[in-house]
Amino acid sequence: MHGGSAAGDTPPPYRQNALEAAAGKLTELLLKYNLTLLDLDQVSDERGIKVSEQMFWLSAVSNWRRELLNQVARANGCRIVIYNGTRGCQVIGYPHNIITTINYYQWIEGVLDSIVAEEKKRLKGRLDWPGR
Repeated sequence: MHGGSAAGDTPPPYRQNALEAAAGKLTELLLKYNLTLLDLDQVSDERGIKVSEQMFWLSAVSNWRRELLNQVARANGCRIVIYNGTRGCQVIGYPHNIITTINYYQWIEGVLDSIVAEEKKRLKGRLDWPGR
């Protein structure tokens, strides 16, 4: 089961590097063979690969995290079902699209969490900062 990182955690560098390398290789192969992710979906249909679902747990209950997951899912041919009042979401799509959605989401979330942590450090101690 895939899940979000703990609040404030970022993916370990080795995992982030592996995700970036895999995404780069996928892009390279798609360009080399003039394919799109829709072509992969067509092959999935032809081979009888069915749409599936994967439970995913956000690292925190927040609207921006849900919306980020929704937009990443849509960009990768998936949809999500949100379980209100929980961190739980169901990602629905072809298996390769679900994996891509979850990996991209986790990478983006980690980058955003790092930016927020750096800004908090930078602003700590300022008199006019409300989070002081």
